Amino acid sequence: MVDGYMKNLSTLVLMGLALGHCSACKTDDSSTPTGPTSQKDPFITAAIAKISDSSLASYVTSLQNFGTRYYSNTNRDSIVSWIQARFLSFGVIEVSLHSFSFLGTAQKNVVATLPGGDLHSQEIIICGHYDSNSTDTLKAPGADDNASGTAGVIELARVLKLMGYQPRRTLRFICLAAEEKGARGSLAYAQNARAQSRDIRLTVNFDMIAYRGTEQATYNLYSPDTSGAQLAVGIIMLYTEEAPVLKVSGMGPDDASFYYAGYTHTLFFTDLIHRYPFAHSPSDLLDKLDMNYERKILQAALAVILTVDQMP
Repeated sequence: MVDGYMKNLSTLVLMGLALGHCSACKTDDSSTPTGPTSQKDPFITAAIAKISDSSLASYVTSLQNFGTRYYSNTNRDSIVSWIQARFLSFGVIEVSLHSFSFLGTAQKNVVATLPGGDLHSQEIIICGHYDSNSTDTLKAPGADDNASGTAGVIELARVLKLMGYQPRRTLRFICLAAEEKGARGSLAYAQNARAQSRDIRLTVNFDMIAYRGTEQATYNLYSPDTSGAQLAVGIIMLYTEEAPVLKVSGMGPDDASFYYAGYTHTLFFTDLIHRYPFAHSPSDLLDKLDMNYERKILQAALAVILTVDQMP
């Protein structure tokens, strides 16, 4: 994640989702809204149970083993090929590259698409950046920042293909380039989508989701729209054991790109990043991380994604 890049101006309004408010969500002001009354969807329950700690660990290990994923390093095409191969191995047929140029380098976002059904013209974006940075750019393993987020994007695609899921809306799983240099991959992608007048209904961004410090209760969910965020947390509490801490302001660099392109419905999942002592250092490695913790965050996110996708 780019240092210091937590912006005000984001919103989450989950298209009028009639779920009710959350009885157990945690907010910065310790408010306690009323609880949801909806029943669990058996498919969503089964799908989130398929998210695998071992799969996540294997992806993070492979990504950190590139040594560095610094945006200008010569291994960047090998990283792109590795990500493509993961999506293809799950049976995702539509895997494409969105290319752009930055400071004289060719950069590529990897986009895996599950085509939608009756609402296919509407899109849900699930994204996380794959580049990394460090005090030594040749030693930038970036396990939490942001192999963890990239692993999350890949794993959710695997689970939905495994489950044979046919989405109503088109789902795009995007591993983004050059976030550490100013969210360049998401900016290029979001601006291109706006130029094409694409109908993106929700963006879910993962950035640093696998470190659980001893002092940290749970992960953060960013959105300045209190009622919309509580609707999301209501879904999360229906399906998972752990509520996020709502942060009613701010967002991450990549979801900010979509916001500034006019796509205002965003969710930003992250751990308490400012307490991670190994960020942007050669010590940002898998042995500092907790895949069980990451799995819980991904279960929460997938419950929200599937609930929104099945809405009218």
